[in-house]
Amino acid sequence: PYGYVRDADDKEKWLIDEPAAEIVRHIFRLCLAGQGPSQIARQLEAEQVLVPSAYYESIGRKHSNTIPKNPYSWDTATIVHILQNRQYTGCAVNFISTTVSYKVHKTIYNPVEKQQVIPNMQEPIIDEETWLRVQQLRKNKRRNTVTGRKSLFSGLVYCADCGAKLHFCASK
Repeated sequence: PYGYVRDADDKEKWLIDEPAAEIVRHIFRLCLAGQGPSQIARQLEAEQVLVPSAYYESIGRKHSNTIPKNPYSWDTATIVHILQNRQYTGCAVNFISTTVSYKVHKTIYNPVEKQQVIPNMQEPIIDEETWLRVQQLRKNKRRNTVTGRKSLFSGLVYCADCGAKLHFCASK
């Protein structure tokens, strides 16, 4: 994961890559401050923080992704992946995905109950409490209106027909 590097002596051991780990901590702090993934991505772009593939290229580390034209243009999916990755707490997570069979290579993601979490496998970048708090905040997302008003029930009330979250809509 972004923020870790393999130990040169022991390939099974991960060491903290401090400049990248500081960015990961910054992303979690911004989420705890109430910002969503797109807001975090815009702020990182404004602060001129390199995206992971551009950062790997700058330090000479191998990677499989292409470098974007703008090396500071963070994608919201990258932010979401960092915020949901439990490995930043020092755990190893096994059985995240599987395939249909050895012939069909379609990836199927396992539910959290079927995943195996092994604690204390590497040094944590963030603590478990922070990770759990971020997951709780991300589960109860609230949508602001254009006017900046928030409804008391925004993100908490669901549609009886389709199950989607209802949000406050101010009209003229």
